[in-house]
Amino acid sequence: MRIVMQSQMAQLGIQTKNAQAKLHNEQAVVEIETTPAQLNMKTELPKIEIDQSQCFSESGLKGILELSNENSKNAVQLMYSSIGRIVEQGNQLTNFYEGGNAIADQAYYNAYDQFDKEFNMVTMPQSRPKIAVREGSVNTNYSRGTLKLSPRLTKPELDYTPGKVDIYLKQKNELRISVEGQKFDLKA
Repeated sequence: MRIVMQSQMAQLGIQTKNAQAKLHNEQAVVEIETTPAQLNMKTELPKIEIDQSQCFSESGLKGILELSNENSKNAVQLMYSSIGRIVEQGNQLTNFYEGGNAIADQAYYNAYDQFDKEFNMVTMPQSRPKIAVREGSVNTNYSRGTLKLSPRLTKPELDYTPGKVDIYLKQKNELRISVEGQKFDLKA
């Protein structure tokens, strides 16, 4: 007779599920508000002033105001010289006792000699024009621009699924004992 033993080991099954973490994050939004810088410029251009009135006056091209002023000065001068001449001739007439022919001399002078004049004609100006330079200018006014940032931050969202380990008995352990044959083997 023989004893037969058969054993079967227990088997464990392990089933795992990995943990998962999903991170979702929206980008931050930044709002920008700007005011542009400004530059204001005011310019005055340079100027060259040329005064040719003296040159024109010397050439005989006078303005109305200058011509009237000159004529009035000449008239006053001629009036004073005429008054002086009349006074002088009156004094000559009162001094008739000194001799001479005062009336004839005065008549000849009043008719001819006082009108003898010497005239000079000049057509080219003697003086130069007056030139003046007025410098230009640039005035600037600057206002600074502004920049305003308004960030909107978002929090990240975390979606976490935990891992799992399942342990179970896949196969039970077993021990089978059986007897084979009907007789005992005594040789052993």
